[in-house]
Amino acid sequence: MARDSLEEKILSICIPTYNRKASLRRLLSRIISYSKKVPFKVEACISDNASTDGTFEYLKQVRRASKMDIWITRNKTNLGFDGNLLNAIGLARGRWIWLCGDDDIILEKGFAQTLRKLDGMDDPGCFLVMVGSTFSKTDRVRVEGRVISSKSLLASTPTFMSELILRTSDVKRVLLAYRGLTAECAGSHVIHAWLIRLICFDSPDLHGVRLPLVGVLTRLSSDYVKDANLQIRFMAEQLKYRVLTLLLVLSSPLGRAWYLPHASAAIIGMYLHATFNMVIARSFRGIIIDRGMIRFFLGRFRLWSPFFILPYALICLLPRWLSIAAYNVIVPIAIASGLESKESTANSKLRWREKR
Repeated sequence: MARDSLEEKILSICIPTYNRKASLRRLLSRIISYSKKVPFKVEACISDNASTDGTFEYLKQVRRASKMDIWITRNKTNLGFDGNLLNAIGLARGRWIWLCGDDDIILEKGFAQTLRKLDGMDDPGCFLVMVGSTFSKTDRVRVEGRVISSKSLLASTPTFMSELILRTSDVKRVLLAYRGLTAECAGSHVIHAWLIRLICFDSPDLHGVRLPLVGVLTRLSSDYVKDANLQIRFMAEQLKYRVLTLLLVLSSPLGRAWYLPHASAAIIGMYLHATFNMVIARSFRGIIIDRGMIRFFLGRFRLWSPFFILPYALICLLPRWLSIAAYNVIVPIAIASGLESKESTANSKLRWREKR
């Protein structure tokens, strides 16, 4: 079957799989069913990592029976998660790539909403769309949406694969430009996070968008819920792979050349931005400790939150006159450095005053 050009399909759903025929069957049946109900061209791109449970035989059958374009490949040996994901991405010809785990479920409402959003996406600077996930069994829809800068993506890179949709042209560009570094990062189990970082490094003017909808459902099995030890081991393994991936990048001259300055600038910029808002909050609010601000740090910055909560606590202990003096010093610096504009500063000042 001849492949369509890159622009003819709006979305390629890329699924790496290994020995999960039952869950893959559930996922594919939904995708095939939903694709019949939308006026957009969609394809599924599946890479089988040398499964031994009959997965590839099933894929060949469903490809012959379905009118939807399903592209499949099978690795002769198990390449690991990252290598398998890259193979699935290599099959993609749609304008956007939706990375999807073979044990997750795409929701019908989220599927239709996502395609409509992607079809109307006329922002050439957007390379990443996050569609959100839920652990419930309902199609709950998020009410919030926001633009995510490349600096924010560098400082806190999303790692849950199934809520990530990437612009195909940007992914293929960085895979070609950074082939050696991508090969070194393979084995980290979070190669998709490094793709996002590579795109941000390569084109720091690009940004991501979090859409106000939930597109994918992750069901926690009873084993995962009951077995705390299993969850702890999984978290430890992820931490190990993140550290190893960072060491791999830093061991490469090319990696050091672009990672250190960009990551440092991203973290410093994020820190200064948070400090700027802390000083404004302390200067114009009557209360000393704002629990809402602490909850914001915990929810927004996650692992970085202790590094924000500590200086916030120190700023809250400052006398009011000293915090106002700090505000008068930091505002011109923030405006001159481009961290804030006069308009955003005025809005922040008004917002914090109204919350007194």
